[in-house]
Amino acid sequence: MWDPYLALTRMYVVLGRPQKVIWSSLKILEMLGFVIHGTAFHTSGSTMFVVEKWGLVVDYLVECWMDLWTAYAVLGDLERAETMRKFAIVSYRIVVGEDQTFEETYGSKGRVCMAQRRLWSSL
Repeated sequence: MWDPYLALTRMYVVLGRPQKVIWSSLKILEMLGFVIHGTAFHTSGSTMFVVEKWGLVVDYLVECWMDLWTAYAVLGDLERAETMRKFAIVSYRIVVGEDQTFEETYGSKGRVCMAQRRLWSSL
C-alpha cells in the first residue's frame, strides 16, 4: 500500500511542493511500519525527530529519506534536514550493505539540490 504514496511523492516533487513531499514521504514510512515522532516543520526551536520503531526496509527507502532531506532543507529546517540525511545513510547501509559509496550515488546530488534549493528528484 506504500507505493501509491511513492508515486504521489514523486508528483509533489515535480510540482515543487516541499510540504506535501514531507507529508507523503512520512505516509510512506508509516505504511512501511515506521513509528516516528517530531516531524512537524520548525524554523527555530525545533523538536527532536525520533524514529521510535523501524519498519520494512525496501529499495525505495533511501529515496524517501532523500526526499525528506531536501524538502526540509528547501523549507529552511536545516537541523531536521541533516537528520534526514543521516537516516538516508543508515538506510543505504542496510539496503546496499555498505555506506562508503553513499556520497557518490546519493549524497553529492543531495548537496547540489540543497545548494540550488531544489527537491531531490527535480534535477
